[in-house]
Amino acid sequence: IDVDVPETLDAAYILEKSPTGKGPLLELPNGGGVIFESYTIARYIAKIRGDTGLMGKNLMEGAIIDSWLDWCANTLEIPTCIWWYPVAGYTSFQLSAYEMAKADVTRALTTLNHCLKNKIYLVGDQITLADIT
Repeated sequence: IDVDVPETLDAAYILEKSPTGKGPLLELPNGGGVIFESYTIARYIAKIRGDTGLMGKNLMEGAIIDSWLDWCANTLEIPTCIWWYPVAGYTSFQLSAYEMAKADVTRALTTLNHCLKNKIYLVGDQITLADIT
């Protein structure tokens, strides 16, 4: 895969290419279209080389991988952003939101640790997109 990353982001370009007006975007070569949203882009790239097993070895593993990606996006990523953004200076600090998000992240990581207690990978017997994201 050849990747061309522009040095600066052009807001007009993103608005033109993305149906949501936001990034990230993956513009495919030769007018092949634009894919938006980070997890969808990751899924697409993993599926390009199905022989890697990144999307699982069969339909069921693929569904479980999708479940973990959705779990990560909804259960881990959102509170992580709420918890971390004030620390990084992206948003203003609100103690109650910070404490709730920290508790949510701790609970999510406890769940993740429990699921990995007796195995190395979240799905199957090799690394998949579930482990990477």
